[in-house]
Amino acid sequence: MNGVHDVLLAVDGRYVTALSGTRPGVRKGTDPHALDRYTSGLQFDAEDSSWRSDPDLLPNWLEYSDWAETLIDMSDDDMVGDPHESMPSEFRQPLELSLNGYSPPMATCVTSALVVVGRLTGRELDEEWMNGLHTRVLIP
Repeated sequence: MNGVHDVLLAVDGRYVTALSGTRPGVRKGTDPHALDRYTSGLQFDAEDSSWRSDPDLLPNWLEYSDWAETLIDMSDDDMVGDPHESMPSEFRQPLELSLNGYSPPMATCVTSALVVVGRLTGRELDEEWMNGLHTRVLIP
């Protein structure tokens, strides 16, 4: 997945709504709120910082995030040399993951989008389902 996109809902071949995976409240289509009843308790805001209190965060992720944020806030004039050369060694794994697109807030949004799909279809999208053969999904 190269990024979080909308969850689209079509009924009888007609576009009904799009639920943004990262921007809460963004709805489109002929019935913009058709998926709202499936979103209870889920997170679709990539800017929400509640992920910082997740007990399952990778070790050193918070410290790495704070360090990376200071780099973003620095101007080129303030930066001396390559900051990665003096980066603490425990930040190497989080840095590699972030360079490959890992982001706790985005992971929460993606997980929430998959939960909506599971709630819609009545079947959680687990490994068994993902590895199965599917020709269509009927939504009552």
